[in-house]
Amino acid sequence: MKKLITSIFAAAVCASAFCIPVSGSGQTVKAAAEQSYSTGVNISAQGENGFYYAWGTPENYVLMEYGAHNSGYGWHGLELYCNITGSSLHPGNFWGVLVIWVAGESGTVMLSGEMQKGSTNGDGVNLGVFHQHRDGELETLMEQFSDGTVLSYPLNREIEVTKGDSFVFWCDSGKAKDNDSDSVGCPFTITYTRTEGDRTDEDLSVYLHAGRAGNVGGFQHIEQDFAAEILDGTLTEKTVLEESGCASSASAAIFVAVPILPLLLMRRKKK
Repeated sequence: MKKLITSIFAAAVCASAFCIPVSGSGQTVKAAAEQSYSTGVNISAQGENGFYYAWGTPENYVLMEYGAHNSGYGWHGLELYCNITGSSLHPGNFWGVLVIWVAGESGTVMLSGEMQKGSTNGDGVNLGVFHQHRDGELETLMEQFSDGTVLSYPLNREIEVTKGDSFVFWCDSGKAKDNDSDSVGCPFTITYTRTEGDRTDEDLSVYLHAGRAGNVGGFQHIEQDFAAEILDGTLTEKTVLEESGCASSASAAIFVAVPILPLLLMRRKKK
């Protein structure tokens, strides 16, 4: 009998932890569930814990691939040294890199951390944190150009979110488009309090602003040993450039003849 009473009491306490009575209404609502995520965790699958990794601009970007790249193993774009490992970011010469976290349910998010320039060297680096609303509005939470004089830019904000909202942690090379010494850290803790109970099992990538026509769409990208055609933000072709013989020289010349200037003109305007 004593065990039965104890079990009933425990069940009542458990139920009260997840349901709160609404006075006078006869209804109950789910208690807020809090969970923390860290940008520093090494993730090898797009969408795990709501995280995605991309290259491009905060407005338009293309999801990265995971694997071996010129400086190690992890998330990488098309340019040399355009890669992400956990909260360590390194942009390419022409395109920035982004860590994106998507809210799978409405609630409140507390962002706590900082954007960091890795050294005082180089021509400077652009840093930013943005709140991408589900309806498409891009709200700037912090945007700075660091010339190396200041290396740390803290941000602590509590923000209401709707299911499908996302946060974008971004860095890009400086004015000379030289990514030398442009290593950036974005160690942030995302404390997520879900309150609405509107979560479903859908793929959160449907809320991303990846692969949309704009700054990333409709150009041919030239790298050291291959060319890639990007149409409406989707990687549609990757052609490896031959490295020997007369035919290879002609082939390479055709690709290199595509001007780089349009890439710069299509970039996001800096404030």
